[in-house]
Amino acid sequence: MTNETRYDHRAVDDLLRAAKEHFLKSGYEKASLRKICASAGVTTGALYFSFANKEALFDALVGPTLHKLDAILDDVEVKVLKEGGKNFDTNAFNDFIFKFLIDNKDGIRLLMARAEGSQYEDFAQKIHTHVERLMAYFARTVGGVEVDPALVSILSNMYFTAVSDLISRDYDYDEMDRVAGALRTCMEQGFYAMLEQQKEKG
Repeated sequence: MTNETRYDHRAVDDLLRAAKEHFLKSGYEKASLRKICASAGVTTGALYFSFANKEALFDALVGPTLHKLDAILDDVEVKVLKEGGKNFDTNAFNDFIFKFLIDNKDGIRLLMARAEGSQYEDFAQKIHTHVERLMAYFARTVGGVEVDPALVSILSNMYFTAVSDLISRDYDYDEMDRVAGALRTCMEQGFYAMLEQQKEKG
């Protein structure tokens, strides 16, 4: 491996580190490539050697998280929407999704709250819509309750607000895990209690 190749790899790593810091702080739209390059200690030429533009740099940061999340949502859609929840283990899924949030905190935060002006700026709304649909279908097929769509929307917004608040905090892994566990308990028990209440009301 040549010195030049080693330098290119270091430059890319430094650019990604600096870009993540700037995108998390300022958001995609307001982040400056000039400032990112300065923080990374590289020239703009080095940036354009590896990334076509700011969008490509942002994509390199969120792409891995997005691909994993797409696979999760596709799996849930099959198990809940197409199979009626027959092979859907709620506890195992919640274990997995909260661990995913903890392990991919920065990528989720970039996609959910820092993507304005990028090709992903409607990502948060798409996820909201997807979750609302899954929540309503799960309540109907597994819980046996037809929940008012307005209530489903409010619940979805409440959950997303809580998750957004969680991933915005500078918790270490253990603290994140502890708080996420408490949040999960609150969400699960509240949701099932709501279903029971709706069922009693008929």
